[in-house]
Amino acid sequence: PPEVSAQPVGPPLPAGGRELWLLRAAAVRRIVEQRASGADADAAQKLRLWIWRFLDDRPRLLATGCADGQGRVFDLRSGKLLCTCRHDFSSKLPLSTVLLTRAGPELLTTTWDGKRHTWEEWPHKPLRATEFGRGEPGLGHDNVISGIAMSRDGNYLACACTAGCVMVYRSDCPTIEVEVSTTDEIDELREKLKMGDYSELYLLEPIELGGVVLQRGFEVLPEAAFAGLSTRRDLAKVELPARLRFRFSGCMTRGHKHHWRKLEHDADVHCLAISAEGSCEFLYSGSRDRSVRKWSLPEGECIQVYRGHSSMVRCLAVNGRWLATGSDDRTVRIWAKDAPTCLRTIAAHEDFVRAVALCPTFQDRLVSSGDDRKVILWDLGTGQRLREYTHSGGVVVALSLRESLLFTACQDRQLRVWHTESARCEQHLRHPGAVTALCPL
Repeated sequence: PPEVSAQPVGPPLPAGGRELWLLRAAAVRRIVEQRASGADADAAQKLRLWIWRFLDDRPRLLATGCADGQGRVFDLRSGKLLCTCRHDFSSKLPLSTVLLTRAGPELLTTTWDGKRHTWEEWPHKPLRATEFGRGEPGLGHDNVISGIAMSRDGNYLACACTAGCVMVYRSDCPTIEVEVSTTDEIDELREKLKMGDYSELYLLEPIELGGVVLQRGFEVLPEAAFAGLSTRRDLAKVELPARLRFRFSGCMTRGHKHHWRKLEHDADVHCLAISAEGSCEFLYSGSRDRSVRKWSLPEGECIQVYRGHSSMVRCLAVNGRWLATGSDDRTVRIWAKDAPTCLRTIAAHEDFVRAVALCPTFQDRLVSSGDDRKVILWDLGTGQRLREYTHSGGVVVALSLRESLLFTACQDRQLRVWHTESARCEQHLRHPGAVTALCPL
């Protein structure tokens, strides 16, 4: 492989992976001793394993995207390649993003559109990939899905697009039943319905029926009082009072796979992330318009706008404490999540900032990479540079920081796994082309 150097800079890092591992082991032992003191050995062992699985969040799998148009999934413990997934057999466009989820697992890959890869038997029997992000108005082959993120429950999927928007999709949409009791409600409903491309009747605008507000895009299901009916005229045949059922027509699992919300920027959207904050989830998106916007995920409302970069925002990351953004102005900015206030500006690189990553556990740790071929670990509390990793073979285009593990995807065809504290490269996963994306799980 090309020469890779790592330079320890600054003081030793506190609370490394080994220390955290020992603390967790001690915590599990103490909890079991307190909760299962009167239980037999088998019950205590089962409790110990259950708690350990809950605490042990070390990544075991790693998904990568490559310039050859294929996604790959590796076993991190052995370095073994488990499976490959071609995004499109008719072309070999480089993958722009990958997302590996626990459900299944499933692998999502993107170029100008998106595909969801699943398996009948993991990882040996793949099923046919399903599509999303295709056929949307304004999203053609010149579009690139530049970022992808999913909510905690897996029901919201957000895609950042270079067409200047974020497309939000929904899965497992609930069925809503309402009671219609007057002919005026039936007439109003008929006026607001339109026949779609799949012969579905969907709402053009919100409506209130029986005290329930139904959003734009909901369709009348051919069930309950509308069973056996299919057109707007057929609503006149419904006997009142009648129970009608509605569901979002674009549901990814039970619908026709079109967007739930379209969140607009003034230029290309290059990055996004979803953050759980209390009982709510928010979406952050960064754009060529030099801004970062914070959106309420279910409602699709813009909550805040962060401005301050003098060039496009190319990358962002968020954890429980900070929002970090990287820009072509060669700086990394650290923001308060609850207000558009810049807390620190770091002159991070000598060229464009290409990627940033925040650690979810040690929340003051940030890693950034730039077109100067450097990967740098920062202390956000002081702004001090702690470690530097120089990749002489190419630019690192994607990063992930998980406790004592740092993952770097490089244009020199290497995916590297580093021990963060010692700056030691522990694994090289070679690819047939430039590594364009990564996602540990």
